[in-house]
Amino acid sequence: MKAFLIGTALLGALVALPAAAEPGQPMCPMGMHGGGDPAAMGMQREQDLLAGKGMGMAKAAELNGYPGPKHVLELAGELDLSEAQRERTQALFDAMQSDAQALGAQLVEAERQLDRLFADHLATPESMQPLVDRIGSLRGTLQARHLASHIAQRKILDDGQVARYIELRGAMRGMGQEGGPMMHHGPGGHACGGEDHEAMHRRHHPDGGGMQ
Repeated sequence: MKAFLIGTALLGALVALPAAAEPGQPMCPMGMHGGGDPAAMGMQREQDLLAGKGMGMAKAAELNGYPGPKHVLELAGELDLSEAQRERTQALFDAMQSDAQALGAQLVEAERQLDRLFADHLATPESMQPLVDRIGSLRGTLQARHLASHIAQRKILDDGQVARYIELRGAMRGMGQEGGPMMHHGPGGHACGGEDHEAMHRRHHPDGGGMQ
């Protein structure tokens, strides 16, 4: 009986430990996997949605050589944008930002309605389904809008500017100047609670996949 109790205690302790890091990756400190206080994270996410921020929704475009208008404007000097390119990029960004803010506000409201439904203990499969469907639709539309702006931006730049953009953005990520929500860094600068952009790209595109 004593041996059984000891074995059970050891099993419980092992289950309580955080998941082991992948080979070559550091173990993230406890409490960092979730990115901190959930309530604060939820508030920050709502603020980002209302502000029209990308929130990683255009990651597929960004990691595969489709520049984003916001960062193109930030790197206008390094990319040697012409006045016409700058004006077209600014117009593209302004239109995207306006649409993203409107969609973000709708998404925030739909998610708040779903939360209130459960908070008031009125949730049923029938009552929640329309809200869940709307949230999913809005998320998809919002992501598509962000991705579309990257597609349009690539057409504004020439091939040399696109290559330069990829180089500059890769250097920025490598120096840790870029982060995303829930990305906390442990020893050595590795991200806890998520993969960094370069690591994710290498995992999906072992041959390089457009990152130069």
